[in-house]
Formats: sequence, C-alpha cells, structure tokens
Amino acid sequence: MDRARGNQDLVKNVEDYPQLRITSSDAVSGVAVRVAGELDAAVERQFVDAVSHALQTSGGMVDVDLTRVTFIDSGGLRSLIRCLTDAQQAGTSLVLTVAYGPVTRLLAVSGITELFTFSAASSFRPVRAGDPGHFRSLRGT
Repeated sequence: MDRARGNQDLVKNVEDYPQLRITSSDAVSGVAVRVAGELDAAVERQFVDAVSHALQTSGGMVDVDLTRVTFIDSGGLRSLIRCLTDAQQAGTSLVLTVAYGPVTRLLAVSGITELFTFSAASSFRPVRAGDPGHFRSLRGT
C-alpha cells in the first residue's frame, strides 16, 4: 500500500453528489474512511463502492468515521450492513467511529448496534450489547 498518497477522494464525479464527501487515508492498522454529509439512498452505491475499495486495499482494518454524517436514512443503514457483510466475507475488520447524532439514533431504533464494532474514538456507543436503545457518553456528559 502506498503510504505517501495521503487523503484520497473516493467519490467519482464529486459534483454529482454534493451532499456527500468520502475520503480515505492510510492508518496504522489499515485504512481510515471519512464520511461527511448525507448518507442516504441516493448515494448508497457510492458509499458501498468506496468502502469496498478500502476493504480491498486495507491489508487490515477499515475504520469508517461517521462523525460528520448529518443525515442517514434506510438506504444509508442498508449500505452500512452491506459493508459489514463485505468485510466479514473478506476477513477484514470493519470498525465504526460515531458521535451521538443521526447515525447512533438510527442504529438504536433499528436494534442492530450489536452487529457493529465501535472504535475507542467514538464519543458514544451502546451501554451493553443487547441493549441497543441506550447510549452513554464516553466523555462524561
């Protein structure tokens, strides 16, 4: 993997999807994918393709940073599940970095938080597996 490449924009024709920005960069244990904006059905394919590319090139873990996602719908949720399935099939770890907001609310309402691994950098995560509706702050607020 080329460690000198720095951030790489993973959405082709960015002007066609102004509501979404996906970049990747090399990380110590694999690849970090940062997502900003709206993760919905309109951009589902672009998100899955970007994470699939990271899974193929990571050589380890893929950390998907969703802390700057301002909106997520069922299409975005479906794409997260698809990426998790792809990672499991590839034998690669997929880790989510989240902050309390639209992503954690949708995961909790959907009852699927226990499917995902959350990074230590996440500011919120489930209190315990099997209790996806309750989140607590890791910052003490």
